[in-house]
Amino acid sequence: MKKKIIGVTCAVLMTACASTEQAADTQQSQQGAGGLPQWVMNPYIDDGFASAQCVPYSNNMSIDRQLALANARTDLAQQLETKVAVLDKVFRERTDVSSGVSSGSTFSSVAKQLTQQTLIGTRAERVEFVEIDGKKNLCVLVTMGRDKTLALFDNMLAASERQVQPDTREVLLQQFKGAQAQQELNEEMAR
Repeated sequence: MKKKIIGVTCAVLMTACASTEQAADTQQSQQGAGGLPQWVMNPYIDDGFASAQCVPYSNNMSIDRQLALANARTDLAQQLETKVAVLDKVFRERTDVSSGVSSGSTFSSVAKQLTQQTLIGTRAERVEFVEIDGKKNLCVLVTMGRDKTLALFDNMLAASERQVQPDTREVLLQQFKGAQAQQELNEEMAR
């Protein structure tokens, strides 16, 4: 009877040790360079836009959170402006090749207002304290998911008052979403 109890106890201890090692491995895989969480180092959301921003903690959670959110929304706006510039270029190239004439506003001229309206509705998906260089920081992850991304794209097309064929729309949409994929690929290659 004692041998069975000792055997079961040893099995339980070995299982507990193994699960602790697995938990440590999982935690390490969720951290990026310098021990920072992966969501801070490489913010990502499928078919959308993401930004993680951190601010030094000042013991005023409300102000720090607002500042981190504002920084993340500004970063999202910059990402969107880059994509809109690419849309303008691609659309001009497509219309120059197919018809030689394009009418309506540029995407850039309508994008700023639509981007600001869209970003007002974004909220933090994640808020955590993260230690950076031995100092406590408040970090936020703000995302704009697939539905908002598609809605923004469609609103830009409508507001530009351009006639866009379905095949051209699909090319523009892929370019709009693809610029983020290219940026992520570049970041991954830089590692």
